[in-house]
Amino acid sequence: MRTIDESAGGQTAGTHHTTTHRTTHPGRAARAGVPTLHLPRNSPENGAAGNRASVPAQASTGVADLLRGPVRSARVLLSVPAAVYLTVQTPQGPDVVGVLTSDAARLPLGCVLFRPSNGRPLVSVPSGAPARVGGGRLVVGDLTVSAAAWWDPRPKLPTARPALLPEGVRQLRAALYGEGVPHSAFVLPGLPSGPSGPLAALRGAVRRADLDAALRTATRLVGLPVFVKPSRAGSSIGIT
Repeated sequence: MRTIDESAGGQTAGTHHTTTHRTTHPGRAARAGVPTLHLPRNSPENGAAGNRASVPAQASTGVADLLRGPVRSARVLLSVPAAVYLTVQTPQGPDVVGVLTSDAARLPLGCVLFRPSNGRPLVSVPSGAPARVGGGRLVVGDLTVSAAAWWDPRPKLPTARPALLPEGVRQLRAALYGEGVPHSAFVLPGLPSGPSGPLAALRGAVRRADLDAALRTATRLVGLPVFVKPSRAGSSIGIT
């Protein structure tokens, strides 16, 4: 607001001076008499950190609860060119979430960026550095990641087809003992071969094309001492 201050003796040289007053316009809260707290523009509480641009990523549904949940404190476990891993304390215990480049191993706990690694660490922070996870974002150092898409880490298993069980067991028997071996000769050293043994139960399940019984029997075979050798462990895996 511009004002003119005139002396009582009239307008004479040197008696005029101009002063400029800066007027402020209080906000609605101040005009209503509500106490207000003025924050500097660069204050994190004033939203400077929250307005940071985020990097889009394809997030695993395995970490959806962490990302969508409340903001939680986290710590850096490891930072390498292809990934940075964080540990997050939850009511159920510590959990792990990672930020991965597109050429990193796609782990079920990761948010995959849409770019490959460039030979430098994703974030220049040491192990143990603070981070935040939640509220739709993951913040570590100067990197802020948000989920732009989702992927399901659960493998898509083939549909069970009991009719293929006999053929699968025949191929397994042929691989172990050769073609032309009678069905009843399908035995493994160290396992009972009588009518009450697990292999007899497996043969019966295969003959009946009973998938549930075959899987239950094969599960009984896994972990038995006879399967400690890698070759025999592979045989049990082939059955299941």
